Amino acid sequence: MRQLIPMACTLPGPEANDRIDDWYQTLQCLTIDVERPRPQQLRLALANDAALIGALIRLAKAEKACCSFFDFTIDIAADTITFVIDVPPGSEAVLDDFARLAAPS
Repeated sequence: MRQLIPMACTLPGPEANDRIDDWYQTLQCLTIDVERPRPQQLRLALANDAALIGALIRLAKAEKACCSFFDFTIDIAADTITFVIDVPPGSEAVLDDFARLAAPS
């Protein structure tokens, strides 16, 4: 299927920079492991921190509102929390950016 509307972020520059900073701060504190099971998917293993998971959910909701091509999934199991980001073909580069933001220090 052909895209009639280009996939792009609708946030203005300063707001986009603030959002990136928020993602970085949250993911740096939460991420234990980063996997790329397929080109259009990024899977993050997260620490079990309720306050930060709440922040992550708020960020994902805000991101989805301005960049509807994202698909975010949070899987909470007894001993693990997984955050999965899926994008359509052609948007893989944005996952590269998320992987760099999330890479454990």
